Amino acid sequence: MKQLRFNLFKEIPYVSQTFISLEGEGINVGEPSLYIRLAGCYSAACRFCDTKFSWYKKEKYSRLVEFESLDKKIIYSPGKWFAEIKKEQEKYSNRIIERITITGGEPLHYIETINLLTKVLPEMYIENNINVKLLGIESNGNLLSSIDNVLKTIKTFKDFEKSQITPHLTISPKIDSDSCYENQLTQAEVNNMYKKVYYNLENYFPYENYYKFVWGVNDKMNNLIFEHLEELDKLNVQKNHIFLMPFTPKDPLGKNKEIWEKSKDETARKALSLGIRYSPRIHIDRKLD
Repeated sequence: MKQLRFNLFKEIPYVSQTFISLEGEGINVGEPSLYIRLAGCYSAACRFCDTKFSWYKKEKYSRLVEFESLDKKIIYSPGKWFAEIKKEQEKYSNRIIERITITGGEPLHYIETINLLTKVLPEMYIENNINVKLLGIESNGNLLSSIDNVLKTIKTFKDFEKSQITPHLTISPKIDSDSCYENQLTQAEVNNMYKKVYYNLENYFPYENYYKFVWGVNDKMNNLIFEHLEELDKLNVQKNHIFLMPFTPKDPLGKNKEIWEKSKDETARKALSLGIRYSPRIHIDRKLD
């Protein structure tokens, strides 16, 4: 069983994957983005996770930067992921990429060191036709039940702003104790944890933040989503900051295509009835990364 950890790490992030694609879901759906996937997720253990290779830090992944051991000066050495970015960008030589999406794994484990990106981005401007103006961080959000972690996240976002980059946060809550935490947390503990997350974000976090829920997994998950939507409603969260996404079956464009189409239809109708936003997953329909 994976041991859950809810503290933030001060170590330097490892990059497990870099690619350019269209935003498939959420507030910037359809826009091109450079994705930086960080390795390591230590605060959840989702059985359904589709990025298992990024759960744990491994030496084969590239460090975002490296520390010089003697005088502790930072050496900006992005490593192989720079080459991966350049290779990706060659496919899109006529388009300047203005957006970065940091995903994982769980990026908030590294929130105290992600701001080192601001040191290496200028080099990317020159070599990779990337002019970063917007940055989104995708997270399960559970670390933000700690107000201390919220304050650290705010500090990092301020660092991005100093580099003329506008950051925002998107939360995809992992709300089922069984499938997301291997029963290491009770359902009551998970519910209470996210109540704190929502309260902290809506009362202390000054940046744009959004919420995404997957509809149609099963009746239990749907009922849990209703409970979480009620909590967000109590906090007067704007309806257009909440997204409902369709459950994606295995092989959605093949043997389960009919299930996939039905899932999208039902989710769109449910979002309409709830007065929140429907988020397609165009990266699945269009066979993108």
